[in-house]
Amino acid sequence: MLIQPISDVPYYSQRNNHRWREMGFPDAQTAKHWEGRSCGVACVKMVLEAFKRPAPPCLYELLMLMRDKGAYMPGTGWIHQGILDFCTEYGLAGFRKKVSNPLEIIPILKSGHLAIVSIGPCFENRRKSGHLALVVGAVEEGGLYTHLLVHHPSSDENYEYQKHPIKIPLFGNHFSGNVIALRAETHSS
Repeated sequence: MLIQPISDVPYYSQRNNHRWREMGFPDAQTAKHWEGRSCGVACVKMVLEAFKRPAPPCLYELLMLMRDKGAYMPGTGWIHQGILDFCTEYGLAGFRKKVSNPLEIIPILKSGHLAIVSIGPCFENRRKSGHLALVVGAVEEGGLYTHLLVHHPSSDENYEYQKHPIKIPLFGNHFSGNVIALRAETHSS
């Protein structure tokens, strides 16, 4: 059984050097500079479009808006609170949370949130942070959650995954525990 807050979450790559014009970059050199730093903006573009929020049409324009709002800091990288604050300006509700087990992402998904997570840049090394990916769902088999479905933008095409099932223990080995949960803002009447 699949648990997905939204069944069709669009996917965006952070490999932008070969498609820099299409992605709105002013030149190939600027695209190359941002290619290894675009995981956060790719995740936010996926979330905004999944929840039908009017996002800038090109990745570079969204990146510059996010940088100008403090969601990205040169020398530091993506600022989780800055990402959350930026997304709330686009009508999303959410929260940041530190979890100790990737299974704690399941209730977040069940409550209608997508989860931007801090992980290592790939599942083949020991790093647990430095990269952002989007958890779009989970797989349940025989009453147990076995996999998280991950949209994994990367500057390396070998590590780009779209709705890819990652075994929860493997995910946990590369997960910092930091989650930015986002969903459409609901209004009570």
